[in-house]
Amino acid sequence: MKLPGLNDIIETPRCILKIPTISEAEEMWNLISENITRFMIWSKSDNYNEMLENIKETILKAKESSTWDAAIYEKETWKLLWRCWINKINKEVPAFEIWYWVEEWSWGKWYMPECVKALAKFAFEAWNFEKWIIHCDSQNINSEKVALKSWFTFEWEFKNHERIKWQLRGTKFFWLTREDYYSNKL
Repeated sequence: MKLPGLNDIIETPRCILKIPTISEAEEMWNLISENITRFMIWSKSDNYNEMLENIKETILKAKESSTWDAAIYEKETWKLLWRCWINKINKEVPAFEIWYWVEEWSWGKWYMPECVKALAKFAFEAWNFEKWIIHCDSQNINSEKVALKSWFTFEWEFKNHERIKWQLRGTKFFWLTREDYYSNKL
């Protein structure tokens, strides 16, 4: 099972998804804000080198085909929306997770369902995955809407599952199987 190669680009009607480059590290680092990180464990560090190292690791993992981390750009303006990535690939059952977030200026424009659906096409048609998982903070209504608009089904919620920003928070899980993808795609 091969993930897209290092130079592969996935296009949607309004977006470009591609592996970030070292030269994009500063732009990505500048986008990290409290709005972006309010549902995440980490927050912006004062150390730009952490983002640089993260992007170097992303490129290395893409070369190994162990994850696929995409910078997302608005196609018309090439303005960086932010990122999504595929990780925790399970080789026993061809399954994976996706994480995503976008910059505040793009909220309500529904770029992410468009990107998630494009990734679903590759996941189930080209990569031959069987199951795809999205999990998000229970309070993150926008991520929940993205999952539901992208054909995922709510599966369960763990209460007090993760410590985010120093407090216990719940996590909601959404799944999409290959069969569900093909029945929704048609």
